Amino acid sequence: KFSKIYEKVLIAAVGLIFFVAATASAQRLSLGTNLVYDATLSPNLTLLMSVDSTWSVGATIGINAWDLDGSKNKKLRHLLIAPELRHWNHAQQLLRLPKGHDRYRSHTGYWGLNLVYSHYNVGGITFPFGLYRDVRHHRLQGDLAAAGAFLGHTWRVSRLLRFEAEAGLAAGYTWFKKYDCPRCGTFLGRDSRAVLIPKIALNIVIDPQQKATAPMTPPVATGNADARQNMEQLQRYMNATTKEHFK
Repeated sequence: KFSKIYEKVLIAAVGLIFFVAATASAQRLSLGTNLVYDATLSPNLTLLMSVDSTWSVGATIGINAWDLDGSKNKKLRHLLIAPELRHWNHAQQLLRLPKGHDRYRSHTGYWGLNLVYSHYNVGGITFPFGLYRDVRHHRLQGDLAAAGAFLGHTWRVSRLLRFEAEAGLAAGYTWFKKYDCPRCGTFLGRDSRAVLIPKIALNIVIDPQQKATAPMTPPVATGNADARQNMEQLQRYMNATTKEHFK
């Protein structure tokens, strides 16, 4: 039953990502993965699309469809889908400087809001800080829905690559079936409760949306041009260059 559910949801989520990727300009998309999440043997992918220079929308998909040991008593099986809205404190854009000395903003902060949905089958897991103690000696199978907020900071290392660090918290509700032990245990009943879900992320992001452009060039005076007109053109050029420099 678990396999059928996450297969359907995963197909729908992947289809949505490919639809967004196909309809959006490649210059506006970035792909990333959370290395902390990967460390739980749960592959994950985040797709972000820029709405403008300070806002992005996107979604994270994570999956774990296998047992963590040979006895099948330790499992973190789940499918997670988390759409998000992100605001950058500074515009993610190329800073165009005179004489071709273009550079990229080296780092900036951001904040965001996200929704979380997960279908899970978890047992025999000890979470840090005493979280979710029920799954240490029982198996829980159910669903979770939550909403949260997060803060982050990004560091650009090249035109195509940057790193992110994030921390956040989501509050939500989960409903599940409880079994006596992780594998083939006695069914103990159904339960539901409110939950808090902390978020810690170290992301590596491929972000090709920053693309170098040719520097501005001043107007070229001609022998027949009026001197006053040339001065006005030069002043407009200087004003535009100053604005670009101090963005």
